[in-house]
Amino acid sequence: MGCIRVEKISEYLCGPLSLGLKDTDPYVRKTAAVCVAKLFDISQFQVETHGFVSTLREMLSDANPMVVANALASLQEISELVVLSAVKVLMRMMDLVGNEDQVRAWSKKMAPPLVTLLGTEPEVQYVALRNINLIVQKRPAILANEVKYNDPIYVKMEKLEIMIRLASDKNIDQVLLEFKEYAQEVDVDFVRKAVRAIGRCAVSIERAAEKCINVLLELIATKVNYVVQEAIIVIKDIFRRYPNQYESIISTLCDNLDSLDEPEAK
Repeated sequence: MGCIRVEKISEYLCGPLSLGLKDTDPYVRKTAAVCVAKLFDISQFQVETHGFVSTLREMLSDANPMVVANALASLQEISELVVLSAVKVLMRMMDLVGNEDQVRAWSKKMAPPLVTLLGTEPEVQYVALRNINLIVQKRPAILANEVKYNDPIYVKMEKLEIMIRLASDKNIDQVLLEFKEYAQEVDVDFVRKAVRAIGRCAVSIERAAEKCINVLLELIATKVNYVVQEAIIVIKDIFRRYPNQYESIISTLCDNLDSLDEPEAK
């Protein structure tokens, strides 16, 4: 029943769930513990009204290790859902409050819980990052984050997208240092994305354009085929954005013509 995501059914689920959480059979208890998290996602009100969260906390002392594991997993999932729900409420409140000092204070308090979610399993990280991506588009000052070498590729891509949105005159040196490091990783798709990220920073932050070009030239000097080609494609966009400003690097690009085999790079 917990898998049927219909709020009206949740009312009928609470009775059997209460009994299941206190059943003498540990198999029933561990299954019921998982169901609490599913119910919370459908109806937070029902979970709070029936005291299921308190019951889960009590189950952490259960004699059966499987019951304890499932109770802990449900509590963790509920905690993550609460964080994202609370952040959404605060984002709405920020739009209504005219006091900038209050908005800044809330922004500082929002960062730690969001960063905490980035320490969970990759699937939860991805959901959190999708939400963070939307948040930083509106409130870029809330947080910044870095990519870990052992992150799954889809998590890396989301983090990279967020870093692009967070880039500014104040932090561009640090951001470019990160991007340069990512552009030397082994995952080709991620490397290409990192090189494109440098180009996007150059186009969007005029004062940082020269720094971005210098980083791209350093990457071209590595002579790694796909890095060189992606960097040249990116520089093309920079030329269009800043005509007649960086023509001095054309000779460097010409020196690498022999390594180009992609039509767009040529």
